[in-house]
Amino acid sequence: MFLAIAPNPHKNGAPTRIAKLAKRGGPVWAIDAEALHRNPELLAPFGRNAPIWIKLADALSVVFVMLAVMGSFLIGWWMFLPGMALSLALGAVARWLAAHVARTAAKKSYEALLRLHSMQLMWLISN
Repeated sequence: MFLAIAPNPHKNGAPTRIAKLAKRGGPVWAIDAEALHRNPELLAPFGRNAPIWIKLADALSVVFVMLAVMGSFLIGWWMFLPGMALSLALGAVARWLAAHVARTAAKKSYEALLRLHSMQLMWLISN
């Protein structure tokens, strides 16, 4: 599932990447994937390895940028294009993973949903 962009009411309507959590006939909740990606430690109560995987995806993203720059000097200018594409894809995977962990936790337990909501990482977008 892809992430969407929506205004965050907790940050004066600033746009952010969200994952939607919905049950049939129920309300639709937004989970702030961007904030969870910036602070992966917030996901530790929901999955102890989640912060590690998110940081690993970010580190690999940086490695691919460095390889793209080095490859453009050593092999050819076009090496920058696939390296940057891989770097952007890994950044997107890290954001998706953060949202996925939070969404799965919120689906499994009501306490997790309340915890995310109290940390202002989740809000109601439609009824």
